[in-house]
Amino acid sequence: MNEIVLIVESDLMLIEDLRNFLALEGYETWTAIDGAQALALMEKRYLSCGLMPDCIVSVARMPTMHGIDFLDTIRAHTCWEKIPFVLMSGINDNARNWLHRPRYDAQIRKPFAMHEFAQTIWDRIRASKAKRNLA
Repeated sequence: MNEIVLIVESDLMLIEDLRNFLALEGYETWTAIDGAQALALMEKRYLSCGLMPDCIVSVARMPTMHGIDFLDTIRAHTCWEKIPFVLMSGINDNARNWLHRPRYDAQIRKPFAMHEFAQTIWDRIRASKAKRNLA
């Protein structure tokens, strides 16, 4: 089974580009346009199939539920708290205090190169699997 990456991004064109790129890299992707939709998707897939993403990639700023609020909700849930979380942000987002909370596993700044994006995801998934194997 392929590793699952959940992409949470409000830009539909970027979602499609990331989905297509990750498919070429061998990943299965789930997508949501905001944190609330992502939570609903995760709950549905977990309850119906027992599936969880291997990595979550979320933009920082989006409608309904920002990425940091989504991250806080994920970290509070015992089943999901250890899922690697990559925060995407624009250069202007950097000044925001809420981006400096150390609860995410990696940050990638927009614009980014696709190979950098893929490497970040691969690194986070491998690190997470290594930690689980040591436990």
